[in-house]
This record gives sequence, C-alpha cells and structure tokens, in this order.
Amino acid sequence: MNSEFLNLFTENLSHDGIVMSVENKSAMETSLRVIKNEMKFDELFYWGRISTLSLPYYIVQGVENGNKAMDRRTLYSQDCVNWALLNPPSEKLKKDIRKTRNFLTGEISATGEEEEEEEEAEEYEYDSGQAELPVKLKEIDRLTGLIDWIDTDTKVVPRGAYTNTVNGFVTENPLFIGLTSAEASKLYNYRHFRPAIRLLEKTILYRADLDRSIDFLDPISEDPPSNISWCLQYERGGGLVSVKSLLWPGYIFYHIPNTRFFGSVYYGNGMKNMDLPFMI
Repeated sequence: MNSEFLNLFTENLSHDGIVMSVENKSAMETSLRVIKNEMKFDELFYWGRISTLSLPYYIVQGVENGNKAMDRRTLYSQDCVNWALLNPPSEKLKKDIRKTRNFLTGEISATGEEEEEEEEAEEYEYDSGQAELPVKLKEIDRLTGLIDWIDTDTKVVPRGAYTNTVNGFVTENPLFIGLTSAEASKLYNYRHFRPAIRLLEKTILYRADLDRSIDFLDPISEDPPSNISWCLQYERGGGLVSVKSLLWPGYIFYHIPNTRFFGSVYYGNGMKNMDLPFMI
C-alpha cells in the first residue's frame, strides 16, 4: 500500500482490527517523506508490522527505476522515525528461514534460535529417517528472510493492475480501472506480485490463450492447499473486497471494485500456519 495513503489504509482495514496509533502515523508520515527523498525512491509502500516478544518491526518497501516487481528495497523501524535498510536475502537464507520456528525477539542483534535438546529432534523426523533441526540465525537475517517468504506466499494484486512491457519491466497499467463486482468475487482475478512460478509449468496450449501483457503472474486460486488458502469477503455491502491469507494469518489484501484503489498489508507475528491442511 502506497505510504501516501495511510489515512485510507486505516479507514479500510480498521474493521479487521488493523489500526495505527496517531503518534506512529504522524511520525511515519513525516519520516517516510524524508526517506523517499534521501534514497530517491520513485514510490514508497507501507508493507506492515511484525509483532515480536518486545517492540514490533514496522516495514516499508521502496521502488527504484520504475520496476515495481523486481527493484523493491526493504527498510524497517521500531519507532516509525529511524529507518534502516535490509539487504536482499541470499538463496541460502531463503531456505534456512523455513526451518525456523520461534517468534522474533524484537532485538535486532539477537540470535533467533536457541540451542535445542537432542530429544526434540524427534519432532522433525521425516519418512527418510533423518532429523532436520532448526537453524540458528541472527534476528536481522530472520527478519530479512521472513519478509521475503511472506511476500513470496502472499503479495496480491488484481489481474490487470500491472503490465509487462516489451523490455521486461513491470509497470502500472494505465488502462486498469478496477475489477468489476463480478470479477472481484473470483480468486482467479487476484495474482501473486512476484515472478511467475506455476505459470511456467503450464502447457504451451494453455499459455497460448493468455494475454501476455497482463497474464504474466500466478493466480492465487491455484495455491496449495487447493481452494483453502484464501478467504474472500465483501465488506460495506459490496463496496470493499478483502482477501485474507489463511496460511499467513494477518495478511489482508483489499480492493474497491470499479476503482483503481487497492492495497495490502501484513499485521502478524511472522508465524506461518503449517496446520492449515488439518484444520479444514
């Protein structure tokens, strides 16, 4: 969600319990203008808040060079005034973050995982008979990897909101006027805002019928577990559509049908709901 629309954000998501104090909102509105100018971002987006055992992390992402899918840089703060830049996660970190299981502590220099007793390894045994123990990561590495993991699994935009240009850049679609009420009721019309994964696995015959300029992203309707990963709801008598992730409780995407206005935010504790297939 664009950081310039924090007021609209609180208005549209307050019914879900996602709110921001007046002090934090005022501090953020001021500090983000400074960050945007200093780091020469084209746009700055409010990503959300990750709760910890102490102070939460507030996250924003900046866009450089107009490529909104690829060139986002992430910053964090615990007071909404002082912001620090996070390095992009390495491929190793993207794998290691999936082995962590504890809450973030709120101490950015802390080690995220404590030593585990040998007998606890039994909880991680697989059919192969091998045990996979949790890895030890610094808090800042966990925060970096966690944000990337959540973005990969969630990060939703409406179909047609962005277009893929001939030179490979992903930009806003000037012709997008919002989903209709009928289109907004279907999960197929919401896409993951990241490089496509499942689309590349489709047959050539399937992809031949797609509009390559707008159908270059994966639809969330195909996310595993099948048909139970997302919850779509109408609010305000159909004037607002919200799509909530059941895998990552706290992630909400919202869209006002027939308008260009949409956004998303994550307000959670950074824990993925691994038990979802057994809960439904």
